[in-house]
Amino acid sequence: MNRVFLSSPAKINLYLEVVGPRSDGYTNVVLVFQSIALADRVALQNAPETTIRCQHPAVPCDETNLAYRAVQLIQELTGIQQGVQVEIEKNIPVAAGLAGGSGNGAAVLVGLNQLWELGLNAQQLAGLGAHLGSDVPFCLRGGTALGYGRGEVLASLTSPGLLPLVLAKPRTLAVSTAWAYRTFRELAESHAGGHLALFLSNLVDPRSKPLSSLLYNDLERAVLPHHPLVQRLKTHLQDRGGLGVLMSGSGPTIFALAQDLDHAHELADSLDPAEYEIFVTTTQDQGVILTGSIQEF
Repeated sequence: MNRVFLSSPAKINLYLEVVGPRSDGYTNVVLVFQSIALADRVALQNAPETTIRCQHPAVPCDETNLAYRAVQLIQELTGIQQGVQVEIEKNIPVAAGLAGGSGNGAAVLVGLNQLWELGLNAQQLAGLGAHLGSDVPFCLRGGTALGYGRGEVLASLTSPGLLPLVLAKPRTLAVSTAWAYRTFRELAESHAGGHLALFLSNLVDPRSKPLSSLLYNDLERAVLPHHPLVQRLKTHLQDRGGLGVLMSGSGPTIFALAQDLDHAHELADSLDPAEYEIFVTTTQDQGVILTGSIQEF
């Protein structure tokens, strides 16, 4: 096998609660992850040396890219010296709280397992993913899941079904995940937190009124006061009838659940495309997907 092709979908967080600091410098969290249909395309091809190619100018094409680090991790595990050319068609916004980079790293793990016929099972791939980043194990699995620890420990949840939504990210803004968590920890005032049990009991229909008020993200308390543009975006989508409007992860992307795709397009059309990257999409029940391969003889 010479070349494989994969789809690596973005994720949103329907729920994110910060539990407390960890001794390793990370933060304990409780999350509800949800895959969405917005996805990058990744192609892997055997090559003498490892290289990363991407059309998006903000994506690093060196060893800081999680896709590159995924190749190094597999090489260290297996002793394989073979290189690989990684091509990323970037459709997910960069530094947006949507796990685009984590999804690319997950795609490389799945792709190399196929390309190099390694025979790694899902549990082994998830263990490797946890070394790359907290979101990578979920990106491998996809669907709907409860995450805890750093977010890398997962439990499957019942899918809420196919849900339409709109995503919007300010074009001029990127938010560092490390900064968002650090700023949250520096907040002196106490807060009540979310209502996880109530949230999970309503997950069967995220468009229901009870759940729309239960969507929760602790990091909004850090990000929104520092970035009024994100707050204005959230308020705008709420005022336009979004059924549950929330920042995903550390932001700055805001998503709004919609009644149907027509409603999602109406919400999208109310935003200025010069100011925001805007996407109408749906939830989905899969993570990284192997979409094809080419055998050369």
